[in-house]
Amino acid sequence: MVTLYHIMIVNQWYVFVNGFRNATDSIWSELYFIFWYLFVTNIGLNICLALSGDIHDAKKKRADQHEELIVSNMYDIYRSDIKEPTSTEIIQRLHQHPYINFREISSERRIIST
Repeated sequence: MVTLYHIMIVNQWYVFVNGFRNATDSIWSELYFIFWYLFVTNIGLNICLALSGDIHDAKKKRADQHEELIVSNMYDIYRSDIKEPTSTEIIQRLHQHPYINFREISSERRIIST
């Protein structure tokens, strides 16, 4: 299996072919590895890539047909319900926080963290 994997990723496949041909002293081992190389790298991997591309295209077409159902993010879903708080509401909430202590400078309307 490891040998076939090395041949599949085209990692010096000719070295394996020559080694097996010399070890078996038969042309059939050389033909087997050449067939494996041609079939897996040229046909098998191309079939996998084609299937992957077809699946992507089918999902894209389906998404384009139902575009009104697709929401890009959570902000778009709840955009109409979002109400931005006023600065006094923010300050009031910060003063209610149990772990944040603020002191107010009366001459300026600025809040400083202590």
